[in-house]
Amino acid sequence: MSNIFVKSIDFVKRHFWSMLLITFVSTMVANGENPVISIKETLKDGNILPALFKVLFKVKLIFPISLLLTILSSILYKYINIEIYSAIKENRSPSVISAFKNIFNFGFDMFTLILMILFKTLLWTLLFVIPGIIKALEYQRAIYIKVSDPTISNGECFIGDKDEMDGKKLSLFGWEFLAGVIPFILLVIPTMIFVVWGIGVAMLTDEVVFGGISLYMLISFIIILLTSTVIITIEPMFNAELDELIYE
Repeated sequence: MSNIFVKSIDFVKRHFWSMLLITFVSTMVANGENPVISIKETLKDGNILPALFKVLFKVKLIFPISLLLTILSSILYKYINIEIYSAIKENRSPSVISAFKNIFNFGFDMFTLILMILFKTLLWTLLFVIPGIIKALEYQRAIYIKVSDPTISNGECFIGDKDEMDGKKLSLFGWEFLAGVIPFILLVIPTMIFVVWGIGVAMLTDEVVFGGISLYMLISFIIILLTSTVIITIEPMFNAELDELIYE
């Protein structure tokens, strides 16, 4: 398969603002702070909360609610991937609105397929981390098989992903690893500059540079957001390329 990384960058460049927006939303979905944890911390601080929240925590519903929110965010993230994949296939800009419309457009079958993928991946991960990663790379293909032909049953999607990802899982892992390493490297540079500069100022003035901390956080956020536009495109681009290899 051709250079997925370069093609992903090219797609992001051609649809930059759309990709920036959808990446921002996906980042909030995937990495947003769990509101249940926030409420728990508020309770610890002694702040007043509605009686309903207090009841939930007293009856030990923290874990199931947190788990439900995590599952829902993971499902929404998959629908965002579907929208980027569709945009690549149709040569258009991805849309946040279309991503959420996909929930209704693909119906209950797609929802249950994504849920099954998350559940099966979790079971393999509990067995051991590496099998979980391998199966996650395999199962992700089932979603794009379903998008290409919604009439296919979920069972057939799982059979298809095993055949179509045979010998290709390492390739996808390699591209995703490369895309993930780049922001880490880019973040090392401002971190080193900030640490050296901050230590120097602190030694000379005995003051902590809070303005420098804010600037560092802003730079880090921009780097993460920009590089995430490519990271989130890797999987949909890989599957779009795989479609051409298999079906055309």
